[in-house]
Amino acid sequence: MNNDKELYNDFKRRSYRSCVSDAFRTTRKTIWPLTKANWKLFLFLALMQGAIGVWTEYLTPGVMYVGFDFHPLSLFMLAIVALATCLTISSKMFATINGRGLRWNFTRQLKTLPVSAGFLIVFLLLSILCIYFCIVKGKNPDSIPLLNALSVPVALSPILLIFSLPLAFAFTQYIMEPERKLYRSLWKSYSTGFRRWGFIFTTIALGELCVIIFQTFVCLPNYILTTAHNYSAIGVSSYNDAPDLPAYFYPLLFGVSTFSGMVKICVTLFEVYTLYYMYQTICTRQKERKM
Repeated sequence: MNNDKELYNDFKRRSYRSCVSDAFRTTRKTIWPLTKANWKLFLFLALMQGAIGVWTEYLTPGVMYVGFDFHPLSLFMLAIVALATCLTISSKMFATINGRGLRWNFTRQLKTLPVSAGFLIVFLLLSILCIYFCIVKGKNPDSIPLLNALSVPVALSPILLIFSLPLAFAFTQYIMEPERKLYRSLWKSYSTGFRRWGFIFTTIALGELCVIIFQTFVCLPNYILTTAHNYSAIGVSSYNDAPDLPAYFYPLLFGVSTFSGMVKICVTLFEVYTLYYMYQTICTRQKERKM
């Protein structure tokens, strides 16, 4: 689909369930031919996912234990590598739909990051402000448990969800329409997404529910290994237990994480098609509304 005429030819109005079910059927039909045509890239991305999984466990052993060592520079580098890998995967999946190429889609997605960061910064500032009033303005600040203060961002997370969810449509429209300028059309796309908030929420929620159920079963070995590693690290750090993990643990974790990375590639294609069909439906409704 290299022009607007081709892009809009297959547009179809769907329900939120049809968006998800059609995304599943399309993923099932295209994942194998796509993998055969891009197996080298997908293998590299899966290996990167495996390396990221091992690196994460190495840097944050026993992450639920307060006393784990904090490595800010290494964690920052890990976050950059993980972000680049995720953007590469989703860019390749979008490229299968809009035919614009991996680099074009990667650049397009990269340009949306400042907007997402802006929403996150506003949310963090609001959380800090609320924590300040909870602790400093309380009758007895010393009696306020730290856990209660830290629960403020969790309590405010629905606000972030409400105002950031329309970006799913705005960003998808920006990626699918080459002539669209992000910052010139962001408010219009965001307003359209906000008016269709309920449809966007139900579509994405249903799609992500399917993803969670699928990954819970398929990636269960990875969850078991990471849980075992965390509990072992907590035992060593807090109870002075002897390390009890076998010597082959990290190679095994790398292999399992690589397999989970392959699953992530398939899941991302499903998620991208879900967003694409959601975008189709909203655009079709907008067009019908103007007629």
